[in-house]
Amino acid sequence: MRKILNNKKHFLPILVILLFILFVYWRLPNSYFEQDEWHSFGYYIYLWSLPFDKFITQILSGSFFSHFTPLSLFTKMSMFGMFGLSAQYFFYASIFFHILVSISVLLLVYILSGSVLGGFVGGLFFALNASHHQAVTWLGTFEGVELSSLFGILALILFLKNKRRGILIGLLILISLLFKENG
Repeated sequence: MRKILNNKKHFLPILVILLFILFVYWRLPNSYFEQDEWHSFGYYIYLWSLPFDKFITQILSGSFFSHFTPLSLFTKMSMFGMFGLSAQYFFYASIFFHILVSISVLLLVYILSGSVLGGFVGGLFFALNASHHQAVTWLGTFEGVELSSLFGILALILFLKNKRRGILIGLLILISLLFKENG
């Protein structure tokens, strides 16, 4: 994969996708938190107030009908610890994650098609498709959706490039699922 990223013919498509994403979402950091985020911040403060054993139990508890997304929760809590109530930094993180996923889609399509143009079109379509807009702009779920997608795509890329790394591929899939079950 390093050979693909170091190849100069991939630089321009990656740069164009990066610029398109920044152009499309350039005003997003001027947005604000909505209802779901405020509810989550209260939950994070509650979790931080617990003793460590109860904190872990609360995070790892779940039922058959609930989401089991501990990595998403840890990531969002860490961001809340770093960014506080500054929505713009959450949006910067979301845009950054979207750039990473879009580039990984470009690489996946390139590996599948063998075409730089195909990879570029696939990555650009993913980056700008309206159905992904909510994954980037909804601060309540962006880290789960984006990072689950990223680790799932990385597992696919690794599988296609080197099938003998089964443990690493399985670990990437597990990480993807622990961010969000759609991994």
